[in-house]
Amino acid sequence: MSASLTWSGLEELKAALRALPAALAAEGGHIVEGAANGALAEVKRNYTVRLGRDGPRSTAGRPGDLRDKLDVRKLQTGPFGVAVVLRNRDKAAAWFEYGTQFRHTARGFTRGRMPPRPTFIPAVRAARRLMYGQLAELVRRQGLEVSGNAE
Repeated sequence: MSASLTWSGLEELKAALRALPAALAAEGGHIVEGAANGALAEVKRNYTVRLGRDGPRSTAGRPGDLRDKLDVRKLQTGPFGVAVVLRNRDKAAAWFEYGTQFRHTARGFTRGRMPPRPTFIPAVRAARRLMYGQLAELVRRQGLEVSGNAE
């Protein structure tokens, strides 16, 4: 009694597995960039809605500085990766997000404090949550299993 095993389509499977990282990186890059651009639009909209048409004022006192100094920068992390950085280049952005403590003069007069107005971080967290779901769905469409929750 003899037995034999014949593989059909093995070369096609190998070729598909070799092409998988590039295909995932291309579509995944679009998802990551879309999430960053969505977060950028949401932060700009929130700055405008919360503080009026001119937007928040920075330390320089010019209307709209916090909104106008937002930018998205794409970083290349290798042939199969992409990273996107959303940042606010205005020096007063952290004060706006986290607020300030009470300030006092040498004579003990209170100069007040700036209350926190969380705008940037909540928008970025929501965009990141949406992006993780879209990336997991991309991997599932390729026939791979996704486990765990990356929040």
